[in-house]
Amino acid sequence: MQANIRATEGLTVLEASVEDLVIEPAGVGREARVCGITTANGITVNCGQVVITTGTFLRGKCYKGLTSYAAGRHIRDTSDVNEVEPPSVGLALTLERLALPLGRLKTGTPPRLDGKTINWSILEQQLVFIILKASK
Repeated sequence: MQANIRATEGLTVLEASVEDLVIEPAGVGREARVCGITTANGITVNCGQVVITTGTFLRGKCYKGLTSYAAGRHIRDTSDVNEVEPPSVGLALTLERLALPLGRLKTGTPPRLDGKTINWSILEQQLVFIILKASK
């Protein structure tokens, strides 16, 4: 898919974290409007429209036991088990400043355990039975 996107004529791809929206103030006979974005590295991109797809990193947090810290996902292909992608904090602050509602959906992601760190021999087995009803 990335190859198709990059091969699209007239399309420029810029990978960056969006930190803020550029807003043209209201004027006589017109409302304020979004006219661009500003990235985390300070690049401003002017445009006619902005589509916000915040994903899961909007003011993202990771939880480890009773500890929580601002983060995106943990990076899998690294030797540092604590290396994380950054959360999108600036964009969250912008949306909050604009009085747009912010919420969080509970994904129900279960904790991830490394089976090699569990002493299985001391645990009690719990059998699960699944009954399937044949359709006619």
